[in-house]
Amino acid sequence: MAAGISIRRQLMVPLLAGFFVVVSGISGVSAWLQSSRASAELERRQDQAVQVLEDAAWPFTNSVLKQISGLTGQDIVVLEPSTGTLLSSLTGVPAEIESLLQRPPANMSGRSEAFELESGASRYRVRFVNPRWQPQARLLVLLSQQTRDEARWNAVWPP
Repeated sequence: MAAGISIRRQLMVPLLAGFFVVVSGISGVSAWLQSSRASAELERRQDQAVQVLEDAAWPFTNSVLKQISGLTGQDIVVLEPSTGTLLSSLTGVPAEIESLLQRPPANMSGRSEAFELESGASRYRVRFVNPRWQPQARLLVLLSQQTRDEARWNAVWPP
């Protein structure tokens, strides 16, 4: 025993190292899964908001848009092309979003897929909405990257 490392130390060091690796791996996978689940939940809520707004039979006003935004966590921007009125739950509509509403892409008719849009320092997951009761209106539902990052952070490190 005087010449080498004790049997106790020879057994404990690899066991504790293995335990540490396994616990770290499980924690990492759990954090990744929770983060992915939180992001998927936000995207599902955006899809539900789009569905509700497609079937909306009420007028789009700033107060209605802010209430919907508060309930869903999504920002909503509406352009009424006939009058040029721009309504939004955002305090200021970025120029990129306004130009997107002014000149929508050709695939706006029908059900659209979500796409990413960078607007200055902000990044959004965007969905077009075609309201059935107000077909002339152009409507966007925006999910900010900041909201997604906060949801992922809170999923991994609950407040």
